[in-house]
Amino acid sequence: MNSNQKLEKPVSVGNWMLTIIIFSIPVVGFIMMIVWALGGTSSVSKRNYFRASLLLLFIGLVAVILLILAFGGLAMLTMIFTALYDDVISRWFAWLEHFK
Repeated sequence: MNSNQKLEKPVSVGNWMLTIIIFSIPVVGFIMMIVWALGGTSSVSKRNYFRASLLLLFIGLVAVILLILAFGGLAMLTMIFTALYDDVISRWFAWLEHFK
């Protein structure tokens, strides 16, 4: 370590407990996560923790959106092919009725 760098004072257990309590409140926690991630805290470890949390939240959100689009598209294709299949089957049976 360079002699010009200062060691950061560790974050206390009580401070982490208060942070976790605030973080667990639905809307307030999300807003505070953004504030702390953008430098609203003097602790580098807290800032990095909330930056990582935001990054994981963003990655999860993108994954969920992709899954919804994939399964929604699959459901739509299933509905289209089912409608086409029903039409083909009904025409097939109508054609078979001519031979009775």
